[in-house]
Amino acid sequence: MRARGVRRPRLRHPGRDDGAAAVEFALVVPLLVMLVFGIIGFGIAFAQKLALSNSARESARLGVVGLQATQRATCQDLANQVQGSVSTISLNPAQVRIWVYRKDNPASSGNGTLRCSGTGATISNPSTRPCTSGDEDSQLLVRLEFDSELIIPLSVVVPTLTLDGKGVYRCEYR
Repeated sequence: MRARGVRRPRLRHPGRDDGAAAVEFALVVPLLVMLVFGIIGFGIAFAQKLALSNSARESARLGVVGLQATQRATCQDLANQVQGSVSTISLNPAQVRIWVYRKDNPASSGNGTLRCSGTGATISNPSTRPCTSGDEDSQLLVRLEFDSELIIPLSVVVPTLTLDGKGVYRCEYR
């Protein structure tokens, strides 16, 4: 006879799935972590792309309007504008490449005539004024590039994206 209140231990059944949820969790978590950090990385890259585009437009606008009504901006002024306005998350202004073109015939294909280029604040032909005089239809094009590295944990390869920004304005002569 058995005593009341004493429970016999249950025997394990071969069909039970104790621990299956922990195993599934361990298999899925690395994928979820990669997905979440990939989304964060692409969000950072998107913010960098927006910063480059905005800075290129601001620099091109400075190049066509000038610092004052009587003095047009130089290539060094444009590079300084880029340095001051391009900063955002994980974007080093010293690594931003800049090209300044003057396009005298907007209908033609291509970028136009290279006026100056460089990386960061170091620029070729720093005293050149891209918009001084000439054809009323000439345009100023400022192109920026930056190499962004995406950080994705558990990834063997670190992907690098070349982000760019472009600003185009018509040169103004008064």
